[in-house]
Amino acid sequence: MSYTCFIIDDEQHAIDVLTDYIGDTPGLTLIGTETNPVKALNLISSGEVNPAITFLDIDLPKLSGIKLNELIKDKTRVIFTTAFKDYAVEAFDVNALDFLLKPIEYNRFLQSIDKVYASTKSEEKNSRGQEKYLFFHVDNKKNIIKLNIDEIIKVEGLSNYVKISTTTGKDHIVYISMKELLNKLPERDFIRSHKSHIINFKYIDAINGNIVKMKGDINVPIGYLYKKELLARITNFS
Repeated sequence: MSYTCFIIDDEQHAIDVLTDYIGDTPGLTLIGTETNPVKALNLISSGEVNPAITFLDIDLPKLSGIKLNELIKDKTRVIFTTAFKDYAVEAFDVNALDFLLKPIEYNRFLQSIDKVYASTKSEEKNSRGQEKYLFFHVDNKKNIIKLNIDEIIKVEGLSNYVKISTTTGKDHIVYISMKELLNKLPERDFIRSHKSHIINFKYIDAINGNIVKMKGDINVPIGYLYKKELLARITNFS
């Protein structure tokens, strides 16, 4: 099991410590850091970074970690970090996955990662038996179709609608935004490779430069802002 990580902290030393811990821990890949919480919010909200775990300092300028958590908690698992013990109660009141008190010891860091593993297993257990289908508006929103998520090879954004390519060989033009669709797709299997493209890991055949070759002889571009995370996820995908 592997996870991409992102660090939000206004102290470089704290970032350096977590960077070392992530690098020393199998299954974790650091995809970015940010000292400015507003910039971090924009990166995560836009999908430019899509971390499985975000280490979030509570005491930040302009936008507190508690408030930032409320804005990103649906997109990433949050582990709070802080040098102030008094924040612990507030952190758990907002259902944070864990709370790390600085200076952070490596053994305590690993305990947080164990909580991530346990949380993931619980989510997978709860999702078993559920049908893996999505419903979409088509034909100028006059009709609705049902698609099997496992059959989706890639998605291409086209203005206010998207084109979904499937293993059946048929493309579907549906009315939904890229951002909304990405939130509906299982995080483990799908990733944004480009501002206008979402791909399914299971159907990647090869990567040649800035092109992903997908099943069905489909070529998908890799955007500069998305390449690092894509390669990290591919390396750890299983």
